[in-house]
Amino acid sequence: MWSTVAGIALIAFIVLAVVAISTVFIRNSRAKGFPTIEWSSHYDQARGAMPPMPRPEWADDVEPDRPNTDYR
Repeated sequence: MWSTVAGIALIAFIVLAVVAISTVFIRNSRAKGFPTIEWSSHYDQARGAMPPMPRPEWADDVEPDRPNTDYR
């Protein structure tokens, strides 16, 4: 008996949570526009928007005829 009531309550809670999250997402999408890849700045560095870091000084210390086995 109680397990059936608890199961129904859990399913109802999950359904209401999904409906609430979907409603908020749809309202924000209509108000602000749907988020696109161009809108997000999280991937700017992967797309090359950030300047490259300069080479460290120790990277040019390798002699041309010797393999680089000096791990620092």
